[in-house]
Amino acid sequence: MYPTPSNWPSNVDTRLRSVYPKLEQAVEAFRPHISWWRKRSFNHAWFLYRLGEEGREIDVQVYHQYMEFIEVGQPFIDPQKVFKTNVHRLLTFAAKA
Repeated sequence: MYPTPSNWPSNVDTRLRSVYPKLEQAVEAFRPHISWWRKRSFNHAWFLYRLGEEGREIDVQVYHQYMEFIEVGQPFIDPQKVFKTNVHRLLTFAAKA
């Protein structure tokens, strides 16, 4: 699914929920290696990956930002592009750690 979204699952929500526990473990194992001044940005990137721009702290994971919704009068948002952007945003911290 990253960096090129080939074989995009028809039910992306189920797919991402199935891999979430391992991803969360990896994020928590990586978090101590982030400089203190970058932790806030990292936490925000993790929040965006899990919950999207309109997410709430009370939620653990909501993947609507990766589902294709078409609303009349609203611009189309490519869910695969959003996914790539969010994953890339997280991976930039690994390059700097």
